[in-house]
Amino acid sequence: MVIRLGRENPRWGCLRIQGELRGLGIRVGATTIRALLRRHGIGPAPRRDGPSWSEFLRAQAEGIIACDFFSVETAFLQTLYVLFCAPRGADRPSGLRDPPPATAVVG
Repeated sequence: MVIRLGRENPRWGCLRIQGELRGLGIRVGATTIRALLRRHGIGPAPRRDGPSWSEFLRAQAEGIIACDFFSVETAFLQTLYVLFCAPRGADRPSGLRDPPPATAVVG
């Protein structure tokens, strides 16, 4: 079964094969799977080209925004729900003024 999965799915690594077998109720260690594949001439899954996750985030940081969803109780005991978004790394979110314009007040 291990050899068949390895041949039919060349992009799957040992851990993926292990997970698929576990879903079928077959418990086999990743080291055993690696040894079986190697013995039958099936090499490891190819490393995916492209940046790592941290490299990707660093390159895209300018376009990423931080968001928070929270509720605020008013003096009249009403609950307001707020979705707040700000550019990543901004000291002060752009677009906010003191006091906010009347069009920004929900109520």
